[in-house]
Amino acid sequence: MNPLLIKLGERIRTLRKAKNISQETLAEKADLHTTYLGQIERAEVNASINTIYKIALALGISLSELFTFLSDEESTIKSNLLLSEIIQLSNKTDEETIKIISKILKDILYLTTVSSHTIKS
Repeated sequence: MNPLLIKLGERIRTLRKAKNISQETLAEKADLHTTYLGQIERAEVNASINTIYKIALALGISLSELFTFLSDEESTIKSNLLLSEIIQLSNKTDEETIKIISKILKDILYLTTVSSHTIKS
C-alpha cells in the first residue's frame, strides 16, 4: 500500500473522530458514498484531489491542514510546550490579569466555534 494514502486515510479518520463525526455524516457532507469514504480511510483507493478537497471542506479545514501529518506524540509535545509557556507567563502576573486572560481565551474559543459553524452552513 502507498504510505501517503495510508497517512492521509489515518489523518481523515483522526480528524473525523476528533470532531465526533461519523463516517456516514462526513460522507454525506462531502457528497460521497459511505463505502468510498471508508475505502479512502483504509487507503484502499487513490482518491482524486477534488474528492480530497470535498472531504477537507466537510471537515471544516483547509487542504494544507489535512495534509499536516503530525504524529499524536509530536502534537501532544507541542501542545504541552505551549501550555507550559502559558503557565510560566501566568505565574509572572497577578490574579486579576489571569482572570482577564482566561475570559479572553474563552471568548476567542467561543468565537472560533461560532464562526466555524457559520462557515459550514
